[in-house]
Amino acid sequence: MASSAGGQQSPWQYDHTRRMYYRYDARTNQVVYQNGQRLSRQDVVPRTTNVGQQQPQQPSAFSGPTNDDAGWQSADSPPNQYRLSRGSRADSCSSASQAATTSLNQAMGGLNVGTAPTSNTTVRNGITFIDTSNPNSLVRNSIGTSPAAAFTDSSLLQQGVLAHRYLTGSGGGEAEQLYPNYRIKHHSFFCVGRVFLVLWAEPMGETGTVITSAEQADPSVLRGRMGERVYSKVRRFVVVRASANYCSALPIATYGSQGVGKPGVKKSEHAIIHTGRDAPSPQASEAPARGAGESPMRSMPIRVVPDDPRELLDPLSRIDFGKIHTVQHNIKARPMGMVHPSSMNALTSQFDSVWASSGRASSSRTAAAAPPTAVPEAMLRAREEQARPSERAGNNDGSGDDEAEAERALQAQRALVRMARQGHSREDAIAQLISQLRGQGFSKEGATAEIRARLNYRPPEPDSDTE
Repeated sequence: MASSAGGQQSPWQYDHTRRMYYRYDARTNQVVYQNGQRLSRQDVVPRTTNVGQQQPQQPSAFSGPTNDDAGWQSADSPPNQYRLSRGSRADSCSSASQAATTSLNQAMGGLNVGTAPTSNTTVRNGITFIDTSNPNSLVRNSIGTSPAAAFTDSSLLQQGVLAHRYLTGSGGGEAEQLYPNYRIKHHSFFCVGRVFLVLWAEPMGETGTVITSAEQADPSVLRGRMGERVYSKVRRFVVVRASANYCSALPIATYGSQGVGKPGVKKSEHAIIHTGRDAPSPQASEAPARGAGESPMRSMPIRVVPDDPRELLDPLSRIDFGKIHTVQHNIKARPMGMVHPSSMNALTSQFDSVWASSGRASSSRTAAAAPPTAVPEAMLRAREEQARPSERAGNNDGSGDDEAEAERALQAQRALVRMARQGHSREDAIAQLISQLRGQGFSKEGATAEIRARLNYRPPEPDSDTE
């Protein structure tokens, strides 16, 4: 019986060399890419002689070790999807074409799974974001980087504390497409002491090389869209401040199994965080270097009670009090556990201590967080009509609150001086002041005009006809 015009096509798979999806068309014996390009199967995979007999491999566009359990099966294709397109009959496929599919599967099933995610930088609402997307795990992240004052909790900002990063939801439904246990949570989930996980769209190493056997055992190596192994890094956080629509959270890291012994890590801004009754002992390499003027880790370990007793923190896990992350409640997260009640004071008091310590703002840190700016809270309470300096200038009846206007101007000018002393450029300092007003509902144009009016403000001269 002749085969139909439809032919047999495999589910889509990902070509890491060309960075696009493809599938095999058994009717034409071609590899079809998502952009419509068709290549002869012989041009992209090793040639075969008899069915199931493979000659020595020739140079191929596809590389990587065979991943036997990847196969043609995709996450969105049921096991019985090996059938012809509409109008075709299942028995029209010859055993030879089926064997060809199997041969192609063997040759292409072990594609390199280290493709780096796509990344682009955008500015939204005055905040610079880095948006990343992993084509294998389908994980997306949206990370705000600057200006930090625009995404720092106001109560922390008053204390001179600035957030390090801003994590917000990147769309795509209520849950991660391939990992539904990572999903949007109710705001009550993000309470102080909550430990949660977030998937990270990050390449496997800097060069996207094939996963090693050691990495395959890492729980961060997950199954991708086509069943292949995908490196999707998992980051852990602890909530230290709760708010209505976001929380302030601290990251947990092992620093490559070095703890705070890793060069460049500021030991005094970390503490041991652990699961289990007893805290692990620090490594000898984590002790402060003699003569270097270093301070040790914070003295109170923080105990976590995991939701699943089998899910334990690495003994070298350390909580970083210095890198605050503002996390929107629309992010997709998975619960890990809660800080033990006996450790809640250790969490909050050591966090406050790190930021209250003298010299914290000027200390040399390896993190990319901006230094605290102490932007006056009064600036955040300016009335919306103050964003219209032209209207204010047109009011000549003397009813304006000149003293309040002068005070706001003085606060803005002092804040600018502080930030300049901390190393900010004038443009960056002004941008941070503008972001504060935009966070209170000002338009971009209105906030810009208001800040510039405050910085250019000069008190009126007294009347010349004094008594």
